[in-house]
Amino acid sequence: MEIIKISGNELAEYLHDESRLSGNAEYLVFAKSEADIQDAVEFCLRRDICLTIQGSRTGITGGSVPAGGLILNLERMNKILGIRRDEAGSYFLRCEPGLKLAELREILFSRQYDISDWTAAAKIIWQEFINSGKYIFPPDPTETSASLGGMASCNASGARSYKYGATRLWLSNLKTYNLSAIKQDKLVPKPDITLPSKGVKNAAGYYLSESSRDFDLYIGAEGTLAIITELEIKLLPKPAHCWGVIQFFAGETAAVAFCEELKQQSYTASALEYFDHNALNLLRKYRQMWDTLPEMASNWKNAVYYEYEGDETELIEEAVFKAGDLAEKAGSSESNCWFADAEAGIQQLKNFRHAVPEAINAELDVIRQKDDRISKISTDLAVPAGYLHKMLRLYRQAEQDGWQVIAFGHIGNDHLHTNILVSDYQKWLSAKKLVIEWAKAAIAAGGSVSGEHGIGKIKRDLLQLMYGEKGIACFRSIKQQFDPDWILNRGNIIEREPVPGD
Repeated sequence: MEIIKISGNELAEYLHDESRLSGNAEYLVFAKSEADIQDAVEFCLRRDICLTIQGSRTGITGGSVPAGGLILNLERMNKILGIRRDEAGSYFLRCEPGLKLAELREILFSRQYDISDWTAAAKIIWQEFINSGKYIFPPDPTETSASLGGMASCNASGARSYKYGATRLWLSNLKTYNLSAIKQDKLVPKPDITLPSKGVKNAAGYYLSESSRDFDLYIGAEGTLAIITELEIKLLPKPAHCWGVIQFFAGETAAVAFCEELKQQSYTASALEYFDHNALNLLRKYRQMWDTLPEMASNWKNAVYYEYEGDETELIEEAVFKAGDLAEKAGSSESNCWFADAEAGIQQLKNFRHAVPEAINAELDVIRQKDDRISKISTDLAVPAGYLHKMLRLYRQAEQDGWQVIAFGHIGNDHLHTNILVSDYQKWLSAKKLVIEWAKAAIAAGGSVSGEHGIGKIKRDLLQLMYGEKGIACFRSIKQQFDPDWILNRGNIIEREPVPGD
């Protein structure tokens, strides 16, 4: 194991993530094996310093931002270790945590990989696999450079979670390096606290639901309980056909009404995403960043991206035509949409979706040139069905009060992302207070303060609002059991209570 001493601006990129929050560290290790991970942990324990686990650093809550000590980066542990098939005929890949989603997708597309060091049995199954058709790993976070370990650590979801759910549902096993002998969530205290309403996406705090899988607690734990060293992921046969549409509207009321109608249809969309007028305006402003982004008409104020997929063309065609009728009913038309039914065209539509957070980051970087104390202010509040209109009213009231609010994302799950862009540090401080008021409203409705991004280091106050002292005490107890010295990803989710004499 090579331990790199960090000095000055050297390796500064590893001190921040996409939250634009920056930290500090003394050492950096690029682990290539479980032995390297063990050595890094022992190094930290001997020196009584903390250890921050990193993958691709694509998170936006500061989860991989170091709080001193040593950075353990797993991006070089990026191999596929083997494959198996169960009795039902499903295929599963064993992967190292540093494998990126984009790399996995390329392997699944080409079905080419060096399997020379696999077992003989796995090699036979691989040959059967590549001859049995194409497969996908359904989770679809916005940033495809995300690592599988990072996706598991925050239970990432993405646009296709409307149909396929979050990463947890597609993990069949995890292997972890533990700092204590505790490895089963049956030892976790069951708290007397209120969880979000059934059906609400929730990535806030530790997984407290009943589970028969002893690794479920690690999923969404943001690297605070153990170090993921291997994942087994379940693959799904790739649907034969996929049609995608971006439908534009002249106002938010019409766009949201259209989404509500789509959600009632019998043929379920695989994605249902929303973009408000401020999101579209940012895309217009930074359009030069993307070669494939077409111009948008000036009267297009809001947009909805929806996607249908399956093996029967007739069913997809019927669903898309029905959606077109609903769009006309909501005041849009066939001339106010972009349509694609080929893979390249679908990817262009998805690029439109992915461009929104990139445009927000571009605008934020301009703001940070004036004051680098300003970091990203974003929410991913999720609420029960029927409450999204109330949240949208809060966002629009804030806009009337002078705030620049961008709302977009997973409207199918009643889970929108909002970003607040501010011009100076004092407004940044005020905007953080505004987010607390929004969070209180979501919690009161039975929602969650995080549908998919997790808590990291920048949303701990929201977690406190959501679970109260009982919940935080429960989380501290869990953390204490699994990480007695509190060295792993220090500052994520919860802070340690001050020790007397510190």
